[in-house]
Amino acid sequence: MIKINLNPKKKGAITKAEKKKFGLAVPKFKAPVFLAKLKGLVYILIPTVLVVLEVLYYLNLNLRISGVKSDIKILKQDIDKYKLLAQKIKRLEAELENQEILQDNIRTRIMVYQKFALEKGDILNMFRAIAIAMPDGVWITNLRLARNSSRLTGYSLQPEKISQFYENLSYYYQTVNFSSTQRRKGKVIDFYRFNFSMNNWKSPTKNDKDIAMKKRSKNKRKRIGR
Repeated sequence: MIKINLNPKKKGAITKAEKKKFGLAVPKFKAPVFLAKLKGLVYILIPTVLVVLEVLYYLNLNLRISGVKSDIKILKQDIDKYKLLAQKIKRLEAELENQEILQDNIRTRIMVYQKFALEKGDILNMFRAIAIAMPDGVWITNLRLARNSSRLTGYSLQPEKISQFYENLSYYYQTVNFSSTQRRKGKVIDFYRFNFSMNNWKSPTKNDKDIAMKKRSKNKRKRIGR
């Protein structure tokens, strides 16, 4: 029968019999008591420290979350303020636009009023100019005045008075045209009918007015001398 040693002797290993034979003994080490107690304290302190650290970390996170929430609340308040300001700015812009439109309307009215005043002044000056230019012995039956074009119809007893009237009007208008005079017979005396067309009214200078007034005065003196 074959026997197999399942625990073969390791090469170089020393057996208990050999240890006894050679008188060798394995020393035994026993930890001191305070080290055992310290080990127990370490087992207790480590979880405690970990718990404390977790608590501190949790508190720190809580503070940070509270700070973030506070910042978010402040930002929301600022956003609400900005929304109110944006609405106010829109209202002010709309009001400004309305004011500008009103200002443009007022400016347009002022320009129209100024034009009316200028037209009125020109019309009055035209009446005055025609009155100054019209010599004695001439009367007007129809008159239409405008800045660019005016027309008048009148009568005179003497043709030279019509020529004088035409010359006087040339100081106030750039062009003066008249149709040929027409002699009409009345019941008592004969008279002459004429039509004037005056274009482009010009504001006469002081020299032109003086010349027209002098000619009118001269004509009056000639008539009185006769």
